[in-house]
Amino acid sequence: MATYKALLTTAGAAKIAAATAGGTQVKITRMAVGDGGGKLPTPDPKQTKLVNEVYRANLNRLSIDAKNSNYLVAELVIQPDVGGFWMREMGLYDADGVLIAVSNMAESYKPQLAEGSGRLQTLRMVLIVSEIESIALSIDGSTVMATKDYVDDKLAAHEKSRNHPDGTLTAKGFVQLNSSVSSTSETLAATPKAVKAANDNANTRVPATRKVNNKALSADITLSSVDVGAIAPGEFGLGGKAPLLPSTITLLADPSIIGFESTWTVTSGYTDAPAGNTSPTGVLHNIRRTYDAGCSLIQYLYMTGGAIYVRTGGISSGVITWHGTSLSGDANGWRKVYDSAQKPTASDVGALPVVSGVLGTANINTFNLTKIGLYVQSTGANATVANGYPAGSQAAGVLEVMPASWTGGVLQRYTVQNTGMVWTRALNASWNGTDGPWRDWVQVSGVGSVAANTALGSTDLNTVGFGLTGVQAAIYHQSANASATVERNYPEAKAGTLFVTGSAYGCQQMYITFDTCNVWMRGLSTNWNGKDGPWRPWVAVYGTNNKPTASDVGAWTASQSAASEKALADEIATAFKIRANLTATDSPNTIRGSAMFGHYGVPGAAAATTQKGYPMNGFVGVILVTWGPNATQQIAFNNNGRQFTRAATGAWNGADGPWSAWVEVYSPNNKPTAADVGALPAAGTAAAATKLATARKIAGVAFDGTKDIALNADNVGAFPRNGGDVNGGVTANFLRAITLPQPGNGQGTYLGWNESGGQGESNFVNNKGGGVGGFVFRIVNQANSAQTGYVRISGTGDISAQGNFYTDGGGIYEMGQRVYSPNNPPPGIDLSGYVIAVRLGGERVQASTNASGGVVSLGGGEIVTGAAGVGGSDFNKAQWRVRQLQYLLANGQWVAAGSV
Repeated sequence: MATYKALLTTAGAAKIAAATAGGTQVKITRMAVGDGGGKLPTPDPKQTKLVNEVYRANLNRLSIDAKNSNYLVAELVIQPDVGGFWMREMGLYDADGVLIAVSNMAESYKPQLAEGSGRLQTLRMVLIVSEIESIALSIDGSTVMATKDYVDDKLAAHEKSRNHPDGTLTAKGFVQLNSSVSSTSETLAATPKAVKAANDNANTRVPATRKVNNKALSADITLSSVDVGAIAPGEFGLGGKAPLLPSTITLLADPSIIGFESTWTVTSGYTDAPAGNTSPTGVLHNIRRTYDAGCSLIQYLYMTGGAIYVRTGGISSGVITWHGTSLSGDANGWRKVYDSAQKPTASDVGALPVVSGVLGTANINTFNLTKIGLYVQSTGANATVANGYPAGSQAAGVLEVMPASWTGGVLQRYTVQNTGMVWTRALNASWNGTDGPWRDWVQVSGVGSVAANTALGSTDLNTVGFGLTGVQAAIYHQSANASATVERNYPEAKAGTLFVTGSAYGCQQMYITFDTCNVWMRGLSTNWNGKDGPWRPWVAVYGTNNKPTASDVGAWTASQSAASEKALADEIATAFKIRANLTATDSPNTIRGSAMFGHYGVPGAAAATTQKGYPMNGFVGVILVTWGPNATQQIAFNNNGRQFTRAATGAWNGADGPWSAWVEVYSPNNKPTAADVGALPAAGTAAAATKLATARKIAGVAFDGTKDIALNADNVGAFPRNGGDVNGGVTANFLRAITLPQPGNGQGTYLGWNESGGQGESNFVNNKGGGVGGFVFRIVNQANSAQTGYVRISGTGDISAQGNFYTDGGGIYEMGQRVYSPNNPPPGIDLSGYVIAVRLGGERVQASTNASGGVVSLGGGEIVTGAAGVGGSDFNKAQWRVRQLQYLLANGQWVAAGSV
């Protein structure tokens, strides 16, 4: 049987039948949606309303299905700003408000845009109606919204039709194709065939007035290099072979060859050739700019063998100043051009060379400035402390050797390939010529460290996440309220900080606003899809600045509570009002309704009879009239402690009822008899029985009453009190071991207490049997589908973990000695004066101070970094670029090199 269905109600079927018989139509105008009272309802033809309606609106569309002429399709569109309820049922109402049809539907929650998520919801109910012509298909056009399906259907129908206007000279439209090339019609369109014929004809013709380089095209013409503004082949080495540069020229920038663009063959020695190539062999190409300012001259030197050099310069008063001499290192400004055949070396680009081969058993303590580069250690067994590697990193990895402080000093960095852990060290004095001296290795990274704080800007928060295989915690910040929008999936429009950490399905997010410190959290609803979720809704964490409302915790507001207390007090005052005693002629049967609630005394034992409606003859006491079934319940209290009650059983007959029979309420002072409860008295035959009439089982053990039975822990699904085997899992509030462990009982894990005697310790003992032994403490996610952490103790006592080790207030010890660290430095050593980094200070220009001797006067710690001006061949007139060498001490202070 189908779970979901739609059907006409009894009232709806009657209306359609009446409309068919009378030749009229039923106007279905509205659809209602309900939540079914919290569960999926089953449609009932007798329904006149939904189980629990939550929303009603005009229909968006009412139509007949295109494929089934007796299928009626009703459509409702719910806007994104409407919601906050579940949808489990639908109902169609006509213009008179009668429920015509009802259906259930697959459960779905309709969010409201204010909740942080919204959608445009389209609902459709399909009914099979035999008299479909009796239903009016017109609806209020002012409320209609075109859905995608409707628009698609209309477009498809329009595309298939030929109901389009013809094209004219002033408007678009359908046109008829024509391949004629002589037609003068203005309503036909030319085909590609006609266009090609016209184009072929045009290609064979040129205008009679056409000229070529100002020569009439009346016959064949001949053009010279002058006619086209060109250089004839061979002129200036262009258009032919490059001429040999005269041997009298000793400068590649000789004024006689740089005044115009030209190409020359060079084979001799030149004083301004590239450094190291004073006798170049190849081709020189000059490019001359119209203006002298800026880059007015470019020279390319193509060397035999494939090397290419280039230089640029500016010309002022006939003197060339070459560009970039301080950067290229070539006084004549030449720069080598790198290409696939002339690749730069690591030294050329300031990089570390990659050393071929592997380190093997080499001792890296001996690697100094002569060993600069990148090295691979492929075998973890060779990465030993004896070979200079950091303790705890005995694994394959990469060694980097870089220049550093101290004479001949280097810095070494070792990265373990399988964990990413990094150690660094440097010299603590000048190189001793063999193996140091080295500082201790320092670990500078750890697995699971938090990524750098990153600005979010206009990033959509849905895209900030990762999957189970890429877990990496990260911190982000949003500095602008205007960027924290609902469209970018922020929980509220405020700047703040976003934390993304590993969790179920990959990750979770926590957002903290900058001013109120409101905290919001959300996680993934299934595995990370690689781009934007899927995310659960944001959940607010209540705090001082974000307190829950009464509605959030299901409580009343102060005004609601006060109103409820007053209403309750009023009702109690009415319900427990002391009324006048009944007279001898009165009957309690006539007392009914809230207007008569209260306490009534009775007229006396003689007048209080069951015939008049009292619970017993001779009733003496009080009758309480209060709320109950059908608006009234009566409770009668007799003075001997007996108590009775009854209630109205239906609509009031106008006089004295109807009432249920009085029922006596039992109490310790008014106990029922054995007969009242259908039992045998204690003195009856049951007390003397020796066997059950029907044998039974107690906890699965047969019992007929003829003998005692004994039950054990297994019978009742309990654990044995005095020991034994437990088959299956054990769940308990706590486990307590109070005796010594017994690992001698065989392979397994044993819990015990005080194995050392008097020490008060808890014991976990692993009897490894024939295995390697050890302990593993693992942390997994809720579904037990992924491991998020572990601590392992091997069978030989080694400890490893997925994460870091922390000591709060303590230290780490090795063989009874605490390990040195930044929190526990070696005693008696003041490192504040040690240099940990070097830099160059600001640049200044220093002229020679002795015109005859070329002496340069420098300040403390200053070094010469280059020439500021050139005095020709007379260096006594030179000016020099000077910068101060500065050291960073371990105490964080930068000082001049000459001061330490």
